[in-house]
Amino acid sequence: MLFHAYLNASFETGYVNPVDEAIRGHRAFDLAGWRKLTRYRMTFIRKRLSIVVEKDGQRLIVTKGALAGVLDACSRAETAGAGTVEMAAARPGSSADSRLER
Repeated sequence: MLFHAYLNASFETGYVNPVDEAIRGHRAFDLAGWRKLTRYRMTFIRKRLSIVVEKDGQRLIVTKGALAGVLDACSRAETAGAGTVEMAAARPGSSADSRLER
């Protein structure tokens, strides 16, 4: 997860954020080959910020923001078994909840 936070902090260009500065200062990752395709800025309605990056033809969207806003935008969650489940099954208290990556 720190790598994804580092990707977001490194490619976010909208405003200076002390949390992003702390992430970048904590540990450096090699971002060779990664490139930013676009960003979706933070708004008070969305309450989240996303960047879309690519490496070797694989695209990844990294989102940060208010937890409820981020989860509302998700349709699936990755499990510890490398599979995915519908978000309804990943909500706290569901049978799949204990298998989610933390």
